[in-house]
Amino acid sequence: MYTLEHVSKVYEETIALQDISFSVQQGEIVGVVGKSGSGKSTLLRLLNLLETPTEGRLVLADKDVTQLSKKEIQQQKQKIGMVFQQYNLLNNLTVKENVALPLKLIGVKDEEKVLELLSFVGMAHKKDSYPAQLSGGEKQRVALARALTRNPDVLLCDEATSSLDEENTDDVIRLLQQIHQEFPVTIFFVSHELDTVKKLCERVLVMEDSRLLGTVENQPTLLEKSNQPYLEKVQRRLAK
Repeated sequence: MYTLEHVSKVYEETIALQDISFSVQQGEIVGVVGKSGSGKSTLLRLLNLLETPTEGRLVLADKDVTQLSKKEIQQQKQKIGMVFQQYNLLNNLTVKENVALPLKLIGVKDEEKVLELLSFVGMAHKKDSYPAQLSGGEKQRVALARALTRNPDVLLCDEATSSLDEENTDDVIRLLQQIHQEFPVTIFFVSHELDTVKKLCERVLVMEDSRLLGTVENQPTLLEKSNQPYLEKVQRRLAK
């Protein structure tokens, strides 16, 4: 799927990434963790084809991205879904219109698919609502539906749960696990929340000071919806 071979990225005199090498196969769930300034965001921009390496090779689907034309890069970008920390929903569009937007931008209208995706993420009942009327967890569900509209091969999640409370974080993790089961998608989950990464990711890339320190294998377990009352959850957590 992705192969990085001795990739470095330099902005003027600032080294953002230094000699990064790893491979990710189709269908993996990979976490990327590191302190602020470690290079996570730059790595994500490379994976999203918004940047090209200063040195080294970035290979996506057996193609060296530095050798692709602008048209070919745009075609590859359409196979990449993106989920952001701040949702990036357009406030003047309804939930349904936000999810339909990636299709609209390429001249496609498929209302049935949009409604199917909203049903999949549990937001069909809010299809005519506006983002300002939604909670943070609901906004992220809509953002996930939008990211799936073009049937992506890759889903890039940039701190997708950092703005959410514990319960909504678990809801999003469960949804990502369900997406991984039902769609043939590779997931990159960039986060500083190690507990969340542990719940979701099969392999974790650890970054610091623009370098890849190493890779940690992990065995996530499927999260099940808890029916425990909120008061009991608080009491349980505070008792630890």
